[in-house]
Formats: sequence, C-alpha cells, structure tokens
Amino acid sequence: MGMKRAMSWVIAIMLQLVPWSGFPTLPTAFAPQPDGAVAPKISAFFGDTFKSVQNCYDSDMENVLAEKFRAFLEGGDHGFDPLVLGYDDDDDEGEEVRIPRRGRPNASIRELSRAAYWAWSVQKIAGKTFAELEREMTSQPFSRRDGGGFNQPHAWLKYAKGKRTPTRPVKGDKSQVVQAERRYPGTRAIYDSIAWDLMYESHKKPAKRLKLTARISPFVLDRIDPKEIEEKDQYRILLTEKGIANLILIRHLDAFGVLLMQWRNLDWERLDITLIHLARTWLLYSFQSMEPFVTCRRLLTKLIHHNVVELGLLYGPYGLDPKKNLEDRVRDAYFAALLGGVAVEAPSSFFQEIFQQSQLDL
Repeated sequence: MGMKRAMSWVIAIMLQLVPWSGFPTLPTAFAPQPDGAVAPKISAFFGDTFKSVQNCYDSDMENVLAEKFRAFLEGGDHGFDPLVLGYDDDDDEGEEVRIPRRGRPNASIRELSRAAYWAWSVQKIAGKTFAELEREMTSQPFSRRDGGGFNQPHAWLKYAKGKRTPTRPVKGDKSQVVQAERRYPGTRAIYDSIAWDLMYESHKKPAKRLKLTARISPFVLDRIDPKEIEEKDQYRILLTEKGIANLILIRHLDAFGVLLMQWRNLDWERLDITLIHLARTWLLYSFQSMEPFVTCRRLLTKLIHHNVVELGLLYGPYGLDPKKNLEDRVRDAYFAALLGGVAVEAPSSFFQEIFQQSQLDL
C-alpha cells in the first residue's frame, strides 16, 4: 500500500509538467464533431478513452452525471437502498483491520468489512443497540453482565468496528447471521451479497466462473433494462455501456456487485477505462450518501485498495473527490488503470510530455 501511495504522488508531481490547462473544457471537448469524433486535443492524448466514456451517455456527459447525482441523492426512478442508515465512524481512525484471534486464523479484510456492513444493517433494521442485539441472540448467559449478574462480551460492537467476524451461516443456528435472519428477515442477503464474492484478492482469482446470477438482489434486477443486457447465464449478466452507466443510480450493494461482475467473474478482457471510471463514480456517490457505505468507509476503502487494485487509489491526488469535474475523474480512472496493471493505450506523446527527450534516450 505504501508503494501505491508513493507511485501516486510521484505521478502527481510528474504531471505538473503536463499542460492539462491546455485541454478544452468539457462542453467544448465533447461538442458534436464530424463523424462522431471528439475534440482533437483530447483524442490526441488519451486516444479513445474519452470517446468510450462519452458513448455511455446520450448527451453532454457533465450534465448527465450531475443529473445522475441529483437523482441518486433524491431517489429518482430507481429509488433508494431499503436500508436508510445514518452513522459515522470518526472515532475509529487508523484502526488496524487484521485482528489476532486466539485459536482462529486472522480474519481477512474482506470478511471484516462484510461483518461491519452486515452488523450496521441489522442494527438499523432492528432499531436496537448492539448490546441489545447481543443479549437477544446470545444462546447462553455470561456471568457479571453490566454488573447485574452477566458479562457483556461486546461481540456485536466488534463486528461493527471490523474487529471480529460472526460465525459463518454454514454452522446453522450457531451463526449470528442465521439468528439475525430469523428475527429480522432480509439481513442475510446483505451478508451474502455478490459484491463480497467479487471483491476477492486479485492474486486469488477463482479457477472458474462463480454462479452469481440467481443471487442478484431483485431490487437491482428490476432496475436493469432487458434491452441493455448483452449476455446472461447462470454465472453473470453482462451489460452494454449504457446499462452499466445506469447502475450508478442504484443505491444498493448488489449494484456495485453487478458492476464488478462485468469483469471480475473471469471476464477480464472487458475491463477498460470506461468500466473503471463508472465503478469509481458509483463509489464516489456511495461514500457520500449511501449507508452503511458511509459508516464503513474506512474498512471498505482498505478492502478495495487491497483486493480490487484495478480501481486505483480512492484518496490522495488521484482519489475520489466530489469537487473534481468529469475530465479530472476520467483522467483519474486512466491512472487508476495504470497503477492497477490494466492494459491501456498510451501514445508516445504521453511520455514525451512528461519526460525530456534526453531522459527517454537514457
């Protein structure tokens, strides 16, 4: 992670030499051109990058994204994630994500993030404190709890802070996930979201495609236009660029899962700057507005940095920033691809703008 941060800052310093200010503004850059071409300065530097992103939308991209963001905040035709939470974790800065456990291996960042997201969701649906949830679902009493004859292990609070994971559902009634589902139906679907399956570590790619289509939330499926489906089988649903762009509006964890499904279920040849840009845009909106994404943002950021490296850094000079314009966000996606090892087209002029010719000759 330290190396990625260093590379990000090095690129940022080098790019001070690149005349970004010489680029035309977005309305000019993406104004109608002969035969659908984009403005020459953009095309000369990024090749087809801006053009491919432009093709996701029907009109001026900046206006469309602004409208999407307003619809995202207000609900729009796609509505909201059913889980409307409202918490912050400002008191949890700098917390490590791998916690030593006696008798059990360390939990992965993916499992700790899943536990936190699930615990906050259950807490809101139940309308109870974590201590109350723990008392409700603990199968046996503990002595000296709260000075009244019992001990309070605070397991649920540890789930919420990403310090501990619940017993997996395969253990049946011993699992807190199963117990919570029995009392608060629908909570297990959060724990079982396809997004967790697809946020595997990049060097641990599955040997074969995962069967995920049947597990996509109906909330998300109902908002996918059948006309935008390119391919559908028991493993995944592949969408057109416009269909993928429409996922930005859907405030649901499985919407991010369907975004990841476009390449991470062994369709890596589909990954390009447009997909990276759209996935980062969904994250930008969700980290601002969608709970419990906001509450769990530190754990989720660490998870994405560690496991979904192709999305690049989410903070720093090329991180997610709502104040950036569309041109900056597409540029960030380009360098996220470079840092994540994604093959992208980079014309020779790109390097000539950054380095002196004498340096290239060395």
